[in-house]
Amino acid sequence: MFTNKCRQLVSLGVGFALGLFVAGLWSCIPVVEKVSADTTVKGAETARYNISAYGDGKAGGAYIIDVNTGEVFLVRSDFTPAKSLGRVEKK
Repeated sequence: MFTNKCRQLVSLGVGFALGLFVAGLWSCIPVVEKVSADTTVKGAETARYNISAYGDGKAGGAYIIDVNTGEVFLVRSDFTPAKSLGRVEKK
């Protein structure tokens, strides 16, 4: 019915039309813009505590530094009360 050359041209035309149709649908989909976090830190929004945790699987805890006062606390995983270790000097 159709020659080989005619089939190739019809297939090419159908593929091209289908590609245009899909591209048209794709362009109708709304694009979601990327939202980035505000990385600027203002004076009142700075972190008050710095925390450094440690542990070996059996016991653990954390050192907590109050940035405003420089006081260092030790908190252990055995539920003993937090203990003040003193203050650190600011540079």
